[in-house]
Amino acid sequence: MPSSSQCFDATFEVCKPYSSFVGGLVFGAGWWIFGDALCYRTAMLQLSLNPLWLLPGLVASIAIAIMNTVSKDDISSDTYGDEAATCRSRLILMFSYFMCMAAVCGGVAILLVEQSKVDHRDLWIGASTIIQVCLISAAGLVSWVFQTSEAEGSGGYSYMY
Repeated sequence: MPSSSQCFDATFEVCKPYSSFVGGLVFGAGWWIFGDALCYRTAMLQLSLNPLWLLPGLVASIAIAIMNTVSKDDISSDTYGDEAATCRSRLILMFSYFMCMAAVCGGVAILLVEQSKVDHRDLWIGASTIIQVCLISAAGLVSWVFQTSEAEGSGGYSYMY
């Protein structure tokens, strides 16, 4: 019977070619859900649009772009490379995670502001913002986890040297 690490490695290799498609699909679904909430709010409820509601999704999108500039090879401590470059890569990755968390907090803030209004007519905009940011962050994580390493020849998604 194969060990669990062999099963994980086999599953990882099978899923790797489809990871970009899945990441893009989840990213698009996040923006689609948010767009649906905006259209519902403006068309059906005849309520105004606040441009600040776009901020959590934009912050999460920028965060995953930053996240995917760092390759897994850049953060590994197995190499005898430059310690400053490894530290810098880890800090950039941590900064992108903090941006994703800040975007989730922004979505929660939008939900709480909408809930605190007197009429409580539209909580879907706040809920959709939280769903959007979580889906965008998940898409970035899928793209980062399944990126190819430089040892495999293609260099993955890393743009940082």
